[in-house]
Amino acid sequence: MYLTAQEVQRRSDGEREIHAFLHLHDTEACPFPEAMADVPLKAPGRLVVSRPEHPRVEFGGNDVLSYMDIVVNDLLWSAFWFDRLAGIRAKIERDALVRSEWSLGPFYVAFSVHATEPPAVAFDALVVHLSGLTSQASALSEAAWREHRSRREAPPVRSRRAAG
Repeated sequence: MYLTAQEVQRRSDGEREIHAFLHLHDTEACPFPEAMADVPLKAPGRLVVSRPEHPRVEFGGNDVLSYMDIVVNDLLWSAFWFDRLAGIRAKIERDALVRSEWSLGPFYVAFSVHATEPPAVAFDALVVHLSGLTSQASALSEAAWREHRSRREAPPVRSRRAAG
């Protein structure tokens, strides 16, 4: 699962907007890679949700002023992981971090800000937009877990020919 939020700025007139996206790695065409840091650029997965639904600043071709990437296996997502962002925010504010990455067990977070605002302010704005996706992420993760479990527990299919 890959959740990302980006504050973007349209080049032509400078208008800004935050875009948020939720991707899943739930098909053979979109498997979850071994290295979580590869997800944003090499293996983002299948786009499931994008916000806002009707953006003022069109998707693509904009300058990225700040972003946050959250990566966790589809089967392991929990709102618990989202709650861990408070500790990351404290580090950003304390150390005035403008770019950093964290691995917290199976949870990976990357944050970068290029704007002139304080990093913690940019972080908070991105978190607000990602929070709108967390309930959907939880529901999709639960569905992925049920599907995974049902495939594991399903009895093997025997053909009539093999049975005699």
